[in-house]
Amino acid sequence: ANPPEGAFLDGRRSVDHLLQLVRAPHVIVEGLELRWFRRAAINLFESPGVVIRNNRIWNDFWFGWVEGGGIHARKSPGLRVERNVIYKTREGMLLQDSPDAQIVANTTARNMGGAVRLLRSVAGTSILHNSFAFEDQHVYVLVPEDPGALGSFRSDWNNLGLFFRKPHRKELGAVREDREELEPRERVFQQGASKFLIRVQGIRAEDLPGVAPSPGRWKIREPVPRDLRFYSLEDWRGASGQDRHSIFADPRYVDPETGDFRLRPESPNLGAGREGHTIGALEVAGPSETPAAAGPR
Repeated sequence: ANPPEGAFLDGRRSVDHLLQLVRAPHVIVEGLELRWFRRAAINLFESPGVVIRNNRIWNDFWFGWVEGGGIHARKSPGLRVERNVIYKTREGMLLQDSPDAQIVANTTARNMGGAVRLLRSVAGTSILHNSFAFEDQHVYVLVPEDPGALGSFRSDWNNLGLFFRKPHRKELGAVREDREELEPRERVFQQGASKFLIRVQGIRAEDLPGVAPSPGRWKIREPVPRDLRFYSLEDWRGASGQDRHSIFADPRYVDPETGDFRLRPESPNLGAGREGHTIGALEVAGPSETPAAAGPR
């Protein structure tokens, strides 16, 4: 996720898509830095089996708002997104009618609409070993093709740590008094905060595998029918059966203010994945590359 010097595409805030693949199956996009775009850095249409790996994708909050998303895929099943760093975009990844995706070992942060949005792209999709800490709004949104699609969906060994906003009075009944909370050390993360952890749309609460045998045990807010919102990792785990080994923690990035998302030696991401793998796209920085740790604020 650290492309060689000079390997970048710069949209200068005037180009809609920096890289567009239309009916181009099995392409590999690797080793690029993509920045300052209006709609999406990488846009796929009817391009199955594409691999996007080891790229750095970012925009910024111009005038308090972000325009473009990181990766958009429509009617492109079998997409693999691996070891990318995606930050300060409208949403990190947006998949529409693109099932069987593999979203593995990415690092995302400060994406205004969260890390991942799956629209009828839930069946067969796996979200594993990603560092999704400190997203804005929420971590991910699922809109399953049908209730059965969740049976083949898998999410685990991720870091889902968030800095939550103060709950609105209408949300208080869905927020546990003992909910885990993170107070970020870095100013860049203090500027954004999340409403809730996970959102699942288009199905009923009783369609989730953990709800039927334990009605009322898990806190779920449903402000409108078939719009389920989870405000804690505990409730999401219990109701869905997902993210059983995921963590909720400050990943301790080296210097996120400047876009350095390598890990400090004390990062909880180290060894927290399956079989001792590290969560996220980047490994630990050496002692000489790590600035003095900021204290709690």
